[in-house]
Amino acid sequence: MALNRWEAIKKSLHFNNNEDRQEENADPLHKIRPLVTHLTSKLKMIPMGEKLAVDELMTGRVVQPPELPDVGASGNVVLRLAQPIPKQQNYKLFLDNWFTGVPLILTLAQQGIHCTGTVRGNRLPGVLMSDVELKRTGHGSFEQKIAVVGETILHVVKWYDNRSVTLLSDYIGASPVTEVERWDQKVITKVPCPAVVKEYNKNMGGVDLLP
Repeated sequence: MALNRWEAIKKSLHFNNNEDRQEENADPLHKIRPLVTHLTSKLKMIPMGEKLAVDELMTGRVVQPPELPDVGASGNVVLRLAQPIPKQQNYKLFLDNWFTGVPLILTLAQQGIHCTGTVRGNRLPGVLMSDVELKRTGHGSFEQKIAVVGETILHVVKWYDNRSVTLLSDYIGASPVTEVERWDQKVITKVPCPAVVKEYNKNMGGVDLLP
């Protein structure tokens, strides 16, 4: 479609009456609110799987402050997305390291929603071996730490593949450890792979897979 034609269509495309817009507390999506409302109602009709993935975030205008300051802005995005998920039915969320954090996982655990996600090292300072230390132990090496917070068991696993990656989960840890094939100096070798890595890759559905 030519740019001129798109501009002409855009000028004539309206979903809402601009005269009805109230400047006080104006809805940033006022012009397309009926379309958004319609799409949301239809999307809610799609059957929800037990395992769900959240990845990628576009930062637009902030309409409202975070509901729970402890989980941060990214955590509150996940909490809003998780609102339709049935509570206390063992649904599972898979997150990338932009969203994953201990406060968020504990908050969702109280709702009966389990989480697994990659996590940034600065959110778990001093908990695990450094990247250099783990690399020295060899390809496929990993370290696991387990902590109990209230009624929630947290598993932290740091695994060294082509690079190190850290995962945090409240329902799965390193066991059972399986093997994956990797190239090593033009030869295929098998290296240990913690269960949480396999679970994460299986359920991110191609969104954000680990090496």
